[in-house]
Amino acid sequence: MMTTTAEQSMTLIRTAFQAVEAGDLQAVQDIFGVDDKVTVLLHCRGTHLGAFQQFEATGRQAGYRSIGVNRLVGDKIAEEWVPADVIGLMRQITSAPTDH
Repeated sequence: MMTTTAEQSMTLIRTAFQAVEAGDLQAVQDIFGVDDKVTVLLHCRGTHLGAFQQFEATGRQAGYRSIGVNRLVGDKIAEEWVPADVIGLMRQITSAPTDH
């Protein structure tokens, strides 16, 4: 089984979901720490302009939320845990558009 680091995952997502409009963003919603752990709540939004997993670009807007926990040693990240909602992201780019 191949493992992917959080940095590799974010690179894949950033490549596929490029921020092409002023309203697209990657924003830290909150950050806090206790002892040697720092938790970051992140919200990303972009346009699906590149291949992601087995899906070619769709041009659809998609959003992604992440909660990352990092363990620090000195001033460096020694470990990171970032659960990814890849299924939720894929649903946004594969489902039929809805009228609101």
